Amino acid sequence: MRCEICTNKLASVHQFTNSPIPNDYYVKPSIIACEQNIFYCNKCFYVKNAHQFDVEQIFNNYSYRTPQSNQDQGTVDFLKQKIRDFKIKSIIEIGGNNGVFAEKLLVQAPKILTYDIWDRVPLVSQNDRITHNDQYLSDSSTSKNEIDLVIVRHAFAHNSSISSFAKNIIEIINPKYLYIECADWGQTLKNSDFSQLYTEHYYCLSSKSVSQLFKKYGFNENERVNIPIHNGSFGIFLSKNAALKHNDDTLTEIDQEIVQIAIETWANECRKFWKEFIETKSFIIWGCSAKLVFTLNTLGIDFNHGLKQIVDNTAQKEGLFPPGFNVPISNECDIINSKDFDVILIGARNFSEEISAKINRIIPHAEIIVPPF
Repeated sequence: MRCEICTNKLASVHQFTNSPIPNDYYVKPSIIACEQNIFYCNKCFYVKNAHQFDVEQIFNNYSYRTPQSNQDQGTVDFLKQKIRDFKIKSIIEIGGNNGVFAEKLLVQAPKILTYDIWDRVPLVSQNDRITHNDQYLSDSSTSKNEIDLVIVRHAFAHNSSISSFAKNIIEIINPKYLYIECADWGQTLKNSDFSQLYTEHYYCLSSKSVSQLFKKYGFNENERVNIPIHNGSFGIFLSKNAALKHNDDTLTEIDQEIVQIAIETWANECRKFWKEFIETKSFIIWGCSAKLVFTLNTLGIDFNHGLKQIVDNTAQKEGLFPPGFNVPISNECDIINSKDFDVILIGARNFSEEISAKINRIIPHAEIIVPPF
């Protein structure tokens, strides 16, 4: 397998077994899983997931909905300034989910005339400037209007081919500017946050890889920003008229052996933590994230032992079973008696501060654990 950006041969660095579609929930306990191989390009600095699930399987019953959080405020502030600087009037957001982010941005950017979200997830927004295109960008897509800016936040990696996706953005939409935001492979590696590598993420990218990918279309990097989402993400703003910038990407050439050892170490430490935790505690999981579902299933952890309840505020999940779990999702109004469990484990670690504050309001003095992985 070769890199889609530089054609370098990709190195195989890890193999996961029993890897599920983490946001596909069931009416009774069940799981569909496959073998998953991780490949790495040390030239462009990213990893690629190879598995048998296609995009339709993964996103056909997609249950994730963008939550209300302050973690995207840095993106809003960054784009607000770019919209002013470049007099942007029209936006397409590809993979904009339920429109929560779009609403925040439009509050700060009142001069935006049109904001079109391309996603199969229904909108919750009532903003009359936001329109919805019930599709995900594909070869058959068409764009009728001249668009100033395309935004792709945490959806770029949801494609089986980043080169095809980039080509479609340029040839079908032909925007003047691009803003791409992704979980940062550099931070993922640094933080050993490999629960990021679930099947829905066909890639974990770096700003270097995205910048290199769009150079062939005449887009150069204008500016980058660091965002806390996914325990460390980058945002990169690109335009056709930006001067090519010198940056420190040469520092990111890391050998495949380092990546290989890091993932293996993470897997072993995860198994050790969970084994010790499950053997001694009865627990509630609060926040059923894709990272959690992926990690527990693919590492072969006996997570149903001691599990009393799973709480999640996503209405689409209520009453359904996450892959591999024997306990269905409950809403926050149906918490079991605190005497029936020892500890609350936060499953959506990315939002641990918000969830901890909510738990402290609802169940004062409850013991809360945020897993280190």
